[in-house]
Amino acid sequence: MLGVNALDYFAAPCRCAQCRTSVTDYASRRDWGQFIRFYETCNGKRGSYCQAAALTDPQVIDLQASAPESDWEPGPPPLFGWSAEIDALTNIADQLIASRSAGAPDVKYYPRPVIPAEKERKRRKADKQETGLEAAMERGLRAAELNYK
Repeated sequence: MLGVNALDYFAAPCRCAQCRTSVTDYASRRDWGQFIRFYETCNGKRGSYCQAAALTDPQVIDLQASAPESDWEPGPPPLFGWSAEIDALTNIADQLIASRSAGAPDVKYYPRPVIPAEKERKRRKADKQETGLEAAMERGLRAAELNYK
């Protein structure tokens, strides 16, 4: 599928000077994690050989056909491959959508990738606000108890 035998992939020396100079004794620096990342990267590229082979596999076709509708809902785009050019083009497309919508409330813009740190910051901020509200309500209850004694 990748155009390379998996055993050759792991048996081939890397391109460092140590592996190039030693004839027989070298330690391959390629591992299964690297191979899987390489395969998933190739599989995620539109029009790649890996993606074409995976999408035309009868087992994959059967799995996709029997998948529930919730699995087909689009999610945010991945962070990998989200370049400055794609970000700029997405901003331009959103500006065109905004200019054509004329302030309609149900406008849908292009999705952006989810940045984990940004998501965590929003969660922490919401937790902090919730904790502050709970503390303020507790202070109010204590003050009301003291006022009515």
